[in-house]
Amino acid sequence: MSNNKDSNKGFRYKKYILPLVLAVVIVISALIFLRLASSISKASTVLNNVNEELGESAEMISGLNSKVRTLQEENAGLEEENALLRQEIKALQTGPVGFYQKLKSGRDVNVLVVGDSIGGGAGSTEGNSWDELLKDWIESTYYCRCSLTNISLGGNTSYAGYVSEMLLDDDTEYDLAFICYGENDGTGGFAKEYEGIIRGLNRKYKNCALISILESSQKTYTRKIKDIITLAGHYGFPAADMIEAYENSGKSFEDLCVDDKHPNDEGYKLYFETLRNIISEKCEAYEKHETQDIAPYDEAVKEYDSFYYINSEDCERTDELTWDISFNGKLSGKLGINHELMPGGGSLEVYADGELIAEESYEWDYDYPLKAIHKIDDSTCSVSESMRLKFSSKEMADAFKGLVFTGIE
Repeated sequence: MSNNKDSNKGFRYKKYILPLVLAVVIVISALIFLRLASSISKASTVLNNVNEELGESAEMISGLNSKVRTLQEENAGLEEENALLRQEIKALQTGPVGFYQKLKSGRDVNVLVVGDSIGGGAGSTEGNSWDELLKDWIESTYYCRCSLTNISLGGNTSYAGYVSEMLLDDDTEYDLAFICYGENDGTGGFAKEYEGIIRGLNRKYKNCALISILESSQKTYTRKIKDIITLAGHYGFPAADMIEAYENSGKSFEDLCVDDKHPNDEGYKLYFETLRNIISEKCEAYEKHETQDIAPYDEAVKEYDSFYYINSEDCERTDELTWDISFNGKLSGKLGINHELMPGGGSLEVYADGELIAEESYEWDYDYPLKAIHKIDDSTCSVSESMRLKFSSKEMADAFKGLVFTGIE
């Protein structure tokens, strides 16, 4: 009996153990789950915080990268400025080389203009020619003195420019020369004579920079304009394109000229602005200019490497129409003359050793004389003892200045 009671009692206890264990397991699981959920929540919060911090860090890194790029750009700019400063310091220590460095350094400069009537500013009012505007701008911008000499001759060709520069003897070392020709020249022989000007300037003046002017009067890119562009490229100097400047001005050709050739004040202002921009750019680049020994583009130009001039003061006026020249030895070369064309024109006879070698007639239908330098004949003149020049009028004989020999043999 007692065993059965104990057995039933044990059975009764066993019946409650399993639910109790399950309850304990459930409670423990719930506790674990709650703990785990809490941990997950905390982990999620931490993760969100980390993500926020990473986002802020990414923004910070992006901002830093942007600042680094900005600093790199600023540094590159500073390096360029430092390089220019080093160049300027070096130039100040050794002396600037060429027109653009001298100008940028505030040194005084000497400028030469070799040209025709456009080179001389014909058509402008007082103070408004391109060369006067340029001189004033140079002095006010670079705080220096600009000495400008203009030997342009209206109505003349490039040959006159070559002779004029060779005759120029003013003890001045020019830093920049403008060449302004093309309107009065024919196409035959133009390129050779223009190259003669370039080579003459390069021989005569050390480190003289050159700028060619493409005259607006040509209106389009003629053969002569193309020849100038080719020669400027060969010798490595700029050509100021006034044809393009006129086309881009928004005004008609007639609005910028006083006639069918010569610019008015507004036209010359375009000349000035175009040349100013070329000079400004080269000054800002602190461009060094040293004259180089460059082979001729056309070998025939070597004719102009030799130059001999006989001044009228060294000749004898034998009568009111005649000039005689004596020689102590043989001279051979191509002959040119420096004189004036008189109203109504006239003629000239040239004799060498008593033989007539050339006859020329001149037309000039204006009421004022024109200074003229031109070739008499493109063939070679050979003389041993004497030459005679016989003019058709006393006025023409009075205006005789001298004879030119080039290509001397």
